[in-house]
Amino acid sequence: MIVTRKVELESLGSILCEVPWMKFRVIAEPDLSLFIKDVRIQALIQKITKRTVVDVRKQITEEFSETITRTMTQLVKEMTKTVDVHLSKVETSVVRQIEAVSHVKAIATATVCQPLGKDDYLCSCPPHHHEHHEHCPKYT
Repeated sequence: MIVTRKVELESLGSILCEVPWMKFRVIAEPDLSLFIKDVRIQALIQKITKRTVVDVRKQITEEFSETITRTMTQLVKEMTKTVDVHLSKVETSVVRQIEAVSHVKAIATATVCQPLGKDDYLCSCPPHHHEHHEHCPKYT
């Protein structure tokens, strides 16, 4: 049997040398079916797979958390700006309403002398009204 193979290899070698326009290669590939059946390899693959899943889950969770944090921070900033704008408008409106009411009250009371003390009055009446206000020291 060994002799036969030797003869076969020698005749194969001579055939390969007689065909100069051809390139011949010998390729050796592992038999993956035997490789995968090895218990140690299976254990290694399981360990790598479990570790990879844990790492990927952790990375996805961290990225998701960071994204939510950035989004919420931006949302709070935008809401704060919006609330500030609306509160500023409300404040301006309330101040204007108070000023308007105060101005109307000031106009309504402008023709009346306000008592300040025992014999003292604050009078913002126009001069032609003072004939009716004998108590006003300005014009009495």
